[in-house]
Amino acid sequence: MITDDSDNSDDNNKTPPPKKRKETKRNQKYRSGWEKTYTWLKQDAKNVHNAHCVICDHTFSIAKSGVGQVKQHGDTNIHIQKVKHTKKTSTFEHFFGGAVAGPSSASPDFLDDRAKITAGELSLTYHTVKHNLSYNSMDCNVKLNKVIYVDSKTALKIKLGRTKQEALVNEVLAPYALESVLESLRSPDIFYCVQTDASNKKNIKLFPLVVQYFDSENGVQNKLIDFYENANESADGMFQAINNSLTDHNLTFDRVSGLSGDNINANFGIHHSLFTNIKNLSPHLLKGNCHAHIIHNTVKHAMGILNCDVENIVLKIYSHFSSSACRREELKAFVAVLDGEWHELIRHVGTRWLSLLPCVDNILKNLDPLFDYFKNLEEDCPVHIENILLLNQPHGDIKIKVYLNFASHSLNNFNKAIKQLEGNNTTILDVYDILNTLKISLEQRQKDMFFGYQTKKFMEELEIKNLPESEKIKKNLLFFIEKSLNYLNKWFDFEESNWLCQIQKLNLKHCLNFDECDQIVKILHLEQRLNLDMDEMYDEIGTINTILENIQSNSDFTILRTDQKWVKILKGNGQGLPNLKKIVGFLLSVPATSAFTERIFSIMKLKWREERNRANLVLIKNELLIYTNLELSCEDSYQHFLKDSKLIRKAQSQSKYTFKVVDK
Repeated sequence: MITDDSDNSDDNNKTPPPKKRKETKRNQKYRSGWEKTYTWLKQDAKNVHNAHCVICDHTFSIAKSGVGQVKQHGDTNIHIQKVKHTKKTSTFEHFFGGAVAGPSSASPDFLDDRAKITAGELSLTYHTVKHNLSYNSMDCNVKLNKVIYVDSKTALKIKLGRTKQEALVNEVLAPYALESVLESLRSPDIFYCVQTDASNKKNIKLFPLVVQYFDSENGVQNKLIDFYENANESADGMFQAINNSLTDHNLTFDRVSGLSGDNINANFGIHHSLFTNIKNLSPHLLKGNCHAHIIHNTVKHAMGILNCDVENIVLKIYSHFSSSACRREELKAFVAVLDGEWHELIRHVGTRWLSLLPCVDNILKNLDPLFDYFKNLEEDCPVHIENILLLNQPHGDIKIKVYLNFASHSLNNFNKAIKQLEGNNTTILDVYDILNTLKISLEQRQKDMFFGYQTKKFMEELEIKNLPESEKIKKNLLFFIEKSLNYLNKWFDFEESNWLCQIQKLNLKHCLNFDECDQIVKILHLEQRLNLDMDEMYDEIGTINTILENIQSNSDFTILRTDQKWVKILKGNGQGLPNLKKIVGFLLSVPATSAFTERIFSIMKLKWREERNRANLVLIKNELLIYTNLELSCEDSYQHFLKDSKLIRKAQSQSKYTFKVVDK
């Protein structure tokens, strides 16, 4: 079959028609001329393809249809209703300066009022965190305020739901509280001591990362920079966590003066510990042992050699009465018979250093009624209580009174030292003096065989009765003091060569001596590390001694704590004392105890309560940052936040809200 391909060949020779170009549509930009017709319109500051409705407080796109989309928004029911509402109220005139005022010309009054509302929301959120309140209670409080304070425009416009408060905490106040600390730590003149500890929240192992540093304007500062979970409690695990946290905050170990923590092997072991790991990076790292812990362990160790188990007496008596209201009422009746005053029995917690003394004191106040109560039980008296109170021994009550009064006297002596160490007025410059005073006090009691005045009275009563146990008890009490001194000498160096002994000469109780200051610099290797000019320092010591001679007689100066004395001197003469300022700043960065890190856990327990089951680690961490780092009163916080325009803008921004992405 023959086909004719002529037509096909012609078609093949034809060139195909050119393709039509796609028309590129340009996005419409905002035109300011629209504001003459639509007085409620303004340009979005972030995007030229968006417009913003002042009345609705709504931003919408005009990229596709331009003015058509503006008209479309103006015809919506929501916009029409809000226009009617603004015409009926005078608030629109107040905030926007009249219906014709465009948003770009919003009045200063409007801006001020909006800032006041935001500052109010921030201060109320801050108040919630500071007083460990629930977010729902604050939300309810804000709604109630709108009913009560109907004349307050600020109160009527504040909105603080749970989600908003959480956003303000996590994205506004917590970063603000942290950044102010980090800014200080990054100063080239600031050294800081790293402090950490561990505690459990159910099956979660938690660590705070705390720093202490000296600020020449405000004195010693303790701040929290992190709070994290770490299941690895080994020396290497703790070091890695601290290193990661410091790196995240752009901090280095170069500025770390020391390590503070509990006196456990993982922290301060000689061969391998957290201390040795950090010391590899900072060779002249100082040990900031918890000295209050040393005293607590001294008492615990010495109590174990007493022939009378005082701690067990406290625990057993409390246990007997805490489980029954009837028993408590019966004991109160015995107190009334003896015309005594009832004192509630207190629970002793072994891990709390100061709890044993008040427990012993309250038992002593109720001791005679307690003896009568248990003797009256006869055969029903628990055997363990009968044994520990020596109820079946002749004159057993006198022996118990001797030991309990001795325990009260001794514990009071130790507790004074612990309270001094844990107090806000104590610095590392005061540690040696406190512990040495305790040692001298124990040595004097040992020499004089003084066990407390009340103990002395009951000992004399035993001697009058010619009881053979009196001499044995006296030896036992002396052995308690001897064991206490041995333990203190073992775990604290009382030699003058100890750096803690040397640095106490900077506590400003006396004039400074150049040779003593030179010795401090040599022992701690500070000359190169702090870039000191020792010739200049010689002149500085003469200057500061002249200052001290003029103000040491001033009672207002002598009652100040050590760091505040230095603040007072450096504020007026800091420029003339650069080398002493460096030395003092370095030394005062080391804490006397780990009390501040312990307080972090106490605060955490108040915040992470069982009823706050929606709280997570991130939220609790941020609340702790706000609580510990911002030292404003709730009343002052409002004006403080209001003056910070950057903080106000951040709080007003929608970027503070973060939402979880749920994987489908």
